[in-house]
Amino acid sequence: MPKFLTSIVAKAIIGLILALALLFSVKSCVDGRKAGEQGKQAEREATAATETARDAAATVISNADENASLDDLVKATQEEIENATDSKVSRATAIDAICRMHNGSKPLGC
Repeated sequence: MPKFLTSIVAKAIIGLILALALLFSVKSCVDGRKAGEQGKQAEREATAATETARDAAATVISNADENASLDDLVKATQEEIENATDSKVSRATAIDAICRMHNGSKPLGC
């Protein structure tokens, strides 16, 4: 084989190897960027899930407190009605308790 042809083939092989190395580097860089973006997305999702769980827990606790308050109100009203000597007092106690149970729209008579 002539020397100039060998030189051209050698240069072509070296060029091909350099091109493949460059392509591999670019692919690695792109893969790394994608992995970083996926990590950031996973972190955002975890943060959102934590906030949702915190809100749900706060709602459950709030509802439990509200239910406990209603239970206390019902118990106190029952005791007042049992101790009342007049039916008008019993009725007024019951109406007052019903009115205190409603936060927003009050029933008729409140």
